[in-house]
Amino acid sequence: MKTYDVSPMQTLLLLDLLSRGGGERLVDIKSPKYDFRKLRAPLVAQGLLEEPLRQETDGGKPKGQRLKRLELTDAAYEYLRDAENVRRLPQSKSCGPVAARLLAMVSAFMKANDVTVSELFRYPPLLLAGPGDGPEREPEPGGPVPDPEAFLRAISAIPAPDRMAGGSIRLSVVRRTFRNLRRADVDRLLMELQKRGAIVLYPFTSHIDITPEDREASLLVGGDDPRHFLFIR
Repeated sequence: MKTYDVSPMQTLLLLDLLSRGGGERLVDIKSPKYDFRKLRAPLVAQGLLEEPLRQETDGGKPKGQRLKRLELTDAAYEYLRDAENVRRLPQSKSCGPVAARLLAMVSAFMKANDVTVSELFRYPPLLLAGPGDGPEREPEPGGPVPDPEAFLRAISAIPAPDRMAGGSIRLSVVRRTFRNLRRADVDRLLMELQKRGAIVLYPFTSHIDITPEDREASLLVGGDDPRHFLFIR
Protein backbone atom coordinates (compact mmCIF):
# COMPACT_ATOMS: atom_id res chain seq x y z
CA MET A 1 0.00 0.00 0.00
CA LYS A 2 1.29 3.47 -0.87
CA THR A 3 2.47 5.63 2.02
CA TYR A 4 1.61 9.30 2.44
CA ASP A 5 3.06 12.17 4.42
CA VAL A 6 -0.08 13.42 6.18
CA SER A 7 -0.16 15.42 9.40
CA PRO A 8 -2.79 14.88 12.12
CA MET A 9 -4.52 18.13 11.11
CA GLN A 10 -4.57 17.08 7.45
CA THR A 11 -6.10 13.74 8.48
CA LEU A 12 -8.78 15.67 10.35
CA LEU A 13 -9.51 17.69 7.20
CA LEU A 14 -9.89 14.49 5.16
CA LEU A 15 -12.25 13.03 7.77
CA ASP A 16 -14.16 16.32 7.83
CA LEU A 17 -14.73 16.11 4.09
CA LEU A 18 -15.75 12.47 4.46
CA SER A 19 -18.36 13.51 7.04
CA ARG A 20 -19.69 16.06 4.53
CA GLY A 21 -20.29 13.45 1.86
CA GLY A 22 -16.82 13.51 0.32
CA GLY A 23 -16.55 17.18 -0.55
CA GLU A 24 -17.56 20.72 0.32
CA ARG A 25 -17.27 24.27 -0.94
CA LEU A 26 -14.26 25.94 0.60
CA VAL A 27 -16.31 28.90 1.83
CA ASP A 28 -18.71 26.58 3.68
CA ILE A 29 -16.04 24.90 5.82
CA LYS A 30 -16.25 27.23 8.80
CA SER A 31 -15.71 24.85 11.71
CA PRO A 32 -13.20 23.69 12.73
CA LYS A 33 -10.78 26.43 11.73
CA TYR A 34 -8.20 25.23 9.23
CA ASP A 35 -5.07 26.86 7.86
CA PHE A 36 -6.01 25.97 4.30
CA ARG A 37 -2.90 27.58 2.81
CA LYS A 38 -0.77 25.14 4.78
CA LEU A 39 -2.95 22.03 4.60
CA ARG A 40 -4.34 21.87 1.07
CA ALA A 41 -1.33 21.96 -1.24
CA PRO A 42 0.47 18.86 0.16
CA LEU A 43 -2.76 16.85 0.02
CA VAL A 44 -3.40 17.90 -3.58
CA ALA A 45 0.20 17.13 -4.51
CA GLN A 46 -0.10 13.61 -3.08
CA GLY A 47 -3.33 12.98 -4.93
CA LEU A 48 -5.54 12.90 -1.83
CA LEU A 49 -7.51 16.05 -2.62
CA GLU A 50 -8.94 17.67 -5.73
CA GLU A 51 -9.93 21.32 -6.04
CA PRO A 52 -12.50 21.51 -8.85
CA LEU A 53 -14.17 24.82 -9.58
CA ARG A 54 -17.96 24.77 -9.59
CA GLN A 55 -20.13 27.50 -11.08
CA GLU A 56 -23.06 28.54 -8.90
CA THR A 57 -26.38 28.63 -10.73
CA ASP A 58 -29.75 30.28 -10.24
CA GLY A 59 -32.59 28.46 -11.97
CA GLY A 60 -30.10 26.72 -14.24
CA LYS A 61 -28.36 29.97 -15.23
CA PRO A 62 -24.78 30.77 -14.20
CA LYS A 63 -24.68 33.03 -11.16
CA GLY A 64 -21.81 34.88 -9.51
CA GLN A 65 -18.27 33.64 -9.27
CA ARG A 66 -16.96 30.12 -9.64
CA LEU A 67 -16.39 28.65 -6.19
CA LYS A 68 -13.60 26.29 -5.29
CA ARG A 69 -14.44 22.96 -3.69
CA LEU A 70 -12.36 20.42 -1.85
CA GLU A 71 -13.15 16.84 -2.80
CA LEU A 72 -11.69 13.52 -1.67
CA THR A 73 -10.04 11.36 -4.31
CA ASP A 74 -10.16 7.57 -4.50
CA ALA A 75 -6.70 7.58 -2.92
CA ALA A 76 -8.09 9.55 0.04
CA TYR A 77 -10.83 6.99 0.63
CA GLU A 78 -8.17 4.27 0.52
CA TYR A 79 -6.04 6.22 3.01
CA LEU A 80 -8.96 6.68 5.42
CA ARG A 81 -9.76 2.97 5.20
CA ASP A 82 -6.59 2.22 7.18
CA ALA A 83 -7.32 2.26 10.92
CA GLU A 84 -3.75 3.32 11.72
CA ASN A 85 -4.16 6.46 9.64
CA VAL A 86 -7.45 7.64 11.15
CA ARG A 87 -6.00 7.31 14.66
CA ARG A 88 -3.51 10.10 13.84
CA LEU A 89 -5.62 13.08 14.87
CA PRO A 90 -4.78 16.32 16.69
CA GLN A 91 -5.39 16.32 20.44
CA SER A 92 -7.76 19.27 20.47
CA LYS A 93 -11.43 20.18 20.65
CA SER A 94 -11.35 20.87 16.90
CA CYS A 95 -12.14 17.16 16.42
CA GLY A 96 -15.54 17.54 18.11
CA PRO A 97 -17.71 18.75 15.20
CA VAL A 98 -16.14 16.24 12.82
CA ALA A 99 -16.61 13.37 15.28
CA ALA A 100 -20.28 14.34 15.76
CA ARG A 101 -20.96 14.18 12.00
CA LEU A 102 -19.09 10.88 11.63
CA LEU A 103 -21.01 9.33 14.54
CA ALA A 104 -24.27 10.44 12.92
CA MET A 105 -23.17 8.65 9.74
CA VAL A 106 -22.32 5.50 11.73
CA SER A 107 -25.72 5.62 13.43
CA ALA A 108 -27.49 5.93 10.07
CA PHE A 109 -25.45 3.00 8.70
CA MET A 110 -26.34 0.85 11.71
CA LYS A 111 -30.06 1.55 11.33
CA ALA A 112 -30.06 0.98 7.58
CA ASN A 113 -28.17 -2.32 7.88
CA ASP A 114 -29.70 -3.55 11.15
CA VAL A 115 -26.31 -3.63 12.89
CA THR A 116 -26.36 -3.73 16.68
CA VAL A 117 -23.92 -1.90 18.96
CA SER A 118 -22.48 -5.22 20.09
CA GLU A 119 -21.81 -6.24 16.48
CA LEU A 120 -20.20 -2.91 15.66
CA PHE A 121 -17.72 -2.99 18.52
CA ARG A 122 -17.05 -6.71 18.27
CA TYR A 123 -15.92 -6.50 14.65
CA PRO A 124 -14.03 -3.17 14.30
CA PRO A 125 -11.11 -4.72 12.36
CA LEU A 126 -13.50 -6.32 9.89
CA LEU A 127 -15.59 -3.19 9.51
CA LEU A 128 -12.48 -1.14 8.72
CA ALA A 129 -10.92 -3.76 6.46
CA GLY A 130 -11.62 -4.33 2.81
CA PRO A 131 -11.69 -7.47 0.69
CA GLY A 132 -8.47 -9.40 1.14
CA ASP A 133 -7.36 -7.41 4.20
CA GLY A 134 -8.33 -10.05 6.74
CA PRO A 135 -10.67 -12.93 7.53
CA GLU A 136 -14.06 -12.46 5.99
CA ARG A 137 -17.08 -12.60 8.20
CA GLU A 138 -19.40 -15.43 7.29
CA PRO A 139 -22.76 -14.26 5.96
CA GLU A 140 -25.64 -14.83 8.33
CA PRO A 141 -28.46 -16.79 6.67
CA GLY A 142 -31.31 -15.04 8.48
CA GLY A 143 -33.55 -18.03 9.05
CA PRO A 144 -36.96 -17.80 10.74
CA VAL A 145 -36.65 -16.40 14.25
CA PRO A 146 -38.21 -18.54 17.01
CA ASP A 147 -40.20 -17.00 19.83
CA PRO A 148 -38.37 -16.68 23.18
CA GLU A 149 -40.08 -19.75 24.65
CA ALA A 150 -39.03 -21.98 21.75
CA PHE A 151 -35.53 -20.50 21.89
CA LEU A 152 -35.32 -21.31 25.61
CA ARG A 153 -36.49 -24.88 25.02
CA ALA A 154 -33.82 -25.35 22.37
CA ILE A 155 -31.12 -24.00 24.68
CA SER A 156 -32.33 -26.27 27.46
CA ALA A 157 -31.98 -29.23 25.11
CA ILE A 158 -28.25 -28.65 24.55
CA PRO A 159 -26.65 -31.92 25.73
CA ALA A 160 -24.45 -32.23 28.82
CA PRO A 161 -21.19 -32.82 26.88
CA ASP A 162 -21.57 -29.35 25.36
CA ARG A 163 -22.09 -27.70 28.75
CA MET A 164 -19.73 -26.39 31.39
CA ALA A 165 -19.45 -27.74 34.92
CA GLY A 166 -22.68 -26.96 36.75
CA GLY A 167 -24.73 -26.93 33.55
CA SER A 168 -23.86 -23.44 32.30
CA ILE A 169 -23.59 -23.00 28.53
CA ARG A 170 -20.99 -21.02 26.66
CA LEU A 171 -22.41 -18.47 24.22
CA SER A 172 -20.09 -19.94 21.60
CA VAL A 173 -22.10 -23.18 21.89
CA VAL A 174 -25.38 -21.26 21.67
CA ARG A 175 -24.26 -19.44 18.53
CA ARG A 176 -23.14 -22.68 16.88
CA THR A 177 -26.49 -24.25 17.76
CA PHE A 178 -28.35 -21.33 16.15
CA ARG A 179 -25.97 -20.64 13.28
CA ASN A 180 -28.98 -20.47 10.94
CA LEU A 181 -30.07 -17.24 12.68
CA ARG A 182 -28.67 -13.76 12.30
CA ARG A 183 -26.38 -12.80 15.16
CA ALA A 184 -28.52 -9.76 15.97
CA ASP A 185 -31.60 -12.00 16.34
CA VAL A 186 -29.77 -14.33 18.75
CA ASP A 187 -28.61 -11.28 20.74
CA ARG A 188 -32.18 -10.00 21.04
CA LEU A 189 -33.50 -13.41 22.15
CA LEU A 190 -30.79 -13.75 24.79
CA MET A 191 -31.50 -10.26 26.12
CA GLU A 192 -35.23 -10.94 26.19
CA LEU A 193 -34.76 -14.18 28.15
CA GLN A 194 -32.51 -12.43 30.64
CA LYS A 195 -35.06 -9.63 30.98
CA ARG A 196 -37.73 -12.25 31.76
CA GLY A 197 -35.47 -13.87 34.33
CA ALA A 198 -35.28 -17.17 32.44
CA ILE A 199 -31.51 -17.03 32.05
CA VAL A 200 -28.59 -15.09 33.50
CA LEU A 201 -25.72 -13.96 31.27
CA TYR A 202 -22.30 -14.02 32.93
CA PRO A 203 -18.78 -12.90 32.04
CA PHE A 204 -15.72 -14.97 32.78
CA THR A 205 -13.92 -13.31 35.67
CA SER A 206 -10.54 -14.73 34.68
CA HIS A 207 -8.98 -14.05 31.30
CA ILE A 208 -7.39 -17.49 31.48
CA ASP A 209 -10.85 -19.03 30.96
CA ILE A 210 -11.61 -16.98 27.84
CA THR A 211 -10.86 -18.61 24.51
CA PRO A 212 -10.77 -16.81 21.15
CA GLU A 213 -14.12 -18.48 20.38
CA ASP A 214 -15.55 -17.04 23.63
CA ARG A 215 -14.43 -13.55 22.64
CA GLU A 216 -15.98 -13.97 19.21
CA ALA A 217 -19.29 -15.16 20.68
CA SER A 218 -19.48 -12.68 23.58
CA LEU A 219 -22.45 -10.38 24.05
CA LEU A 220 -22.18 -6.78 25.24
CA VAL A 221 -24.82 -5.80 27.78
CA GLY A 222 -24.99 -2.05 28.23
CA GLY A 223 -21.65 -0.70 29.36
CA ASP A 224 -20.77 -3.80 31.37
CA ASP A 225 -18.17 -6.44 30.62
CA PRO A 226 -18.87 -8.79 27.69
CA ARG A 227 -20.89 -11.88 28.69
CA HIS A 228 -19.47 -15.27 27.74
CA PHE A 229 -21.87 -17.88 29.11
CA LEU A 230 -25.39 -18.30 30.45
CA PHE A 231 -27.11 -20.15 33.24
CA ILE A 232 -30.70 -21.35 32.86
CA ARG A 233 -32.80 -20.66 35.94
